[in-house]
Amino acid sequence: MNSYEKMLSGAYLGGLATEVIRYAICDKLLTEAFSESFRGSIILKSKDIDDFLCYPPKDEYLKDLIKNASNKDLAFIYYIFESLVERAAILTSIILASVIVKSDKGKNPCYPVCITPEGSCFYGSKNFQSRVDHYLGNILIQRGNYHYEINKVDNAIILGAAVAGLTG
Repeated sequence: MNSYEKMLSGAYLGGLATEVIRYAICDKLLTEAFSESFRGSIILKSKDIDDFLCYPPKDEYLKDLIKNASNKDLAFIYYIFESLVERAAILTSIILASVIVKSDKGKNPCYPVCITPEGSCFYGSKNFQSRVDHYLGNILIQRGNYHYEINKVDNAIILGAAVAGLTG
């Protein structure tokens, strides 16, 4: 598996967040009460991060994670999760910008590059799409003012596979 994908894919975000929190616990950045409750077998999922960022700190979400957390812990956890999503958006923007610049397409605003992202992280993570759009726009302006559009196509991978199967 590509290590770059593991740094930004929603499939790995929960595990990454779990490890970052464990390092924060080792560095004594979180309270002892929270640390004791987290040391158990908690392994976060990407959905846990999305739920926490969208609805902090409601009891119906992440009960095991927040039951012994102080307000300081909750804010710290929020910033950890927020930073990981931000990091993923920046890395995604770098990849997309690299492809656009390398293709040398999108210089004419009448013919922008069409980006069709897939994945629950892109559309479901709090502010992820707008962050990618922000960073991507900044990168491309610095590289020569390339133009692009982000378009959602439901089931793009399945449709692409079907077209490839019918034409190949």
